[in-house]
Amino acid sequence: MVALFGMGGPEWFIEIGSRYLVIPAMAILAGASAELGAEKR
Repeated sequence: MVALFGMGGPEWFIEIGSRYLVIPAMAILAGASAELGAEKR
């Protein structure tokens, strides 16, 4: 896949791969927020 985009491994990770790391981080934050909201009820 990296060869199809015409970029090297490190460049791919900076441009595209790092965005995939944000997805689980957002899910964890959303879950933590939901837990805190549920405890306040």
